[in-house]
Amino acid sequence: IRDSINIQEGRYSIRINESLEFSPGYTGKLRELRAGPSSVVEVSVAFTASEMLPQTHLVLSMDHQGKNIYWKGELMAPYQISVNKWNRAFLVASLPENLTGDEEIKIYIWNSGKGRFWIDDMQINVYLR
Repeated sequence: IRDSINIQEGRYSIRINESLEFSPGYTGKLRELRAGPSSVVEVSVAFTASEMLPQTHLVLSMDHQGKNIYWKGELMAPYQISVNKWNRAFLVASLPENLTGDEEIKIYIWNSGKGRFWIDDMQINVYLR
């Protein structure tokens, strides 16, 4: 849900509540990110909450022909320095070597703990090896 009151950067943030298990995020072909075999993908997202988020993950997932071939989730709790302030969570993923570029990559927040929080300013960086 788009929010224009509690923002970290720009004009809007996304408000996540207990009824939303998966946040909006990035979905596209691996080649659109200019990533390939053995690339390293670094993802970060700003977030704020009025309570600790022990079961919330920043996720990078890849599917090929409808089947999941890679999944990595990073708990956001270790990056939550304080409540009611903006924090930044990170995920670094070393991609497998046997990729074609046709894989679908998804980056999102998994709200498995049914928390209430805001996300903003998702950044994706790709490093070729």
